[in-house]
Amino acid sequence: MDINKATIIKKLGNGMAGIIYLVNLGKKEYALKIEKIAEKFVNKKNLTSREWREIDFSLNFANNYPDQFIKLYKYDIINDCKHVQEFPNNLNNYPIYVQNIFNEKNKSNYCIRKVYSLIDTILKDVIDSFTISQFYSMMAQVTYIIHLMRENGYTHNDLHSQNIGVIKTNKKYLSILNNKIPLLGYQYKAIDYGMVLNKKYKMDKVEKEMHNDSNINEINRLLKKVVTFEKNDKIKKLFTSEKEGNWFNKFLKSDDYFLVEEFGINDDDRFLIYQILFPDNAQKMFFGKDYTITYKPVMRIDLIDILYFFNNKLDLPKIIKYCAIRLKQ
Repeated sequence: MDINKATIIKKLGNGMAGIIYLVNLGKKEYALKIEKIAEKFVNKKNLTSREWREIDFSLNFANNYPDQFIKLYKYDIINDCKHVQEFPNNLNNYPIYVQNIFNEKNKSNYCIRKVYSLIDTILKDVIDSFTISQFYSMMAQVTYIIHLMRENGYTHNDLHSQNIGVIKTNKKYLSILNNKIPLLGYQYKAIDYGMVLNKKYKMDKVEKEMHNDSNINEINRLLKKVVTFEKNDKIKKLFTSEKEGNWFNKFLKSDDYFLVEEFGINDDDRFLIYQILFPDNAQKMFFGKDYTITYKPVMRIDLIDILYFFNNKLDLPKIIKYCAIRLKQ
C-alpha cells in the first residue's frame, strides 16, 4: 500500500491532533489521518510521543479486536509537509502543557500519515433517534471496549459520542463475555487514539493522574456526555473544568447535597445526579447572577439504569450483563 497514491475524496472531520480525509487507494476507500509530528520524534519511535503511542496501540492491541476498533493498515512520515492543522476548540482553553505539545508539533515540517478502516458515522449523529433497546446495545458494546482496554492496561481518555464510530450492519448479534447482544442495526468502534495511555508509555505526572482517573471514571464521563448535557452547546461552554471544580466544592458544602443523599453513591456521582435531577437548583447555584434560563439535561435512560452503571463502574462485566438482561425484556 503506497500512501502517495491515495486520492483525497473529501474531508471527513478533524480533532485537535489531525484531519481525517476519505481517500481512494487501490480501488478501495479508507480514512486517512494527517497530522504534524515534532521533528525530535521523526527518526525514532518514542512512546512519549502521542503519534507513536497511537501507532503502538493500533498495531499491538486495537488491530487484534476488529469488532471494537478501527484497523490501522499503513503509516508513513513525510517531510516538507504543507498540512495546516485546524482546531475545533480554542487552544488557549487547554492546560499550558497541552498547548506546548501542539505548538511544538505545528512548528514542524514533518507529518505522519495513517491509513485506517472506515466507519459509517459517529454516535453523536445517530443517538437522538435511538430506541431504549438501541441505547442498551450501545452501552453494552462500548462498555466492552472500555473493559478490553482496562484489562490490558489502556485507557482511551477521550471517549465521547464523537469518538465512538458507528458501523451500520445487518448482523444480528455480537457475543460479548458470553452475552448475546443484539446489534439492532449498529456496531460501535472506538476511534481517535491520540490520548490513549498505558503504563508502558512512561507517563508524566499529569498523564498518570489522567490514566488512574479514567480507569475509574470512563463510564461516568461517557454517561455524562450521552445522557445529560452534550446536546446543549450553551451548557457545554459553561461547564469548563475549572469552573466545575469550584462548583463541586460549593455543592459539597450546600444543603442541596442532601437532596441526592438517598442514592448511596460517592460524591462525584452525586454531583452528576444532582445536575440531572435538579437542574434549576444546580444552575442557579453555579451560575449565580448569570443565571437566566435552565438548560435541561437529555434523559435517554431511566435513573435506575444510571445508578446501576455508576455503582458498577469497577465491574464492567456486570454492566454488560445488565444491558443483556434489559435487552431481553
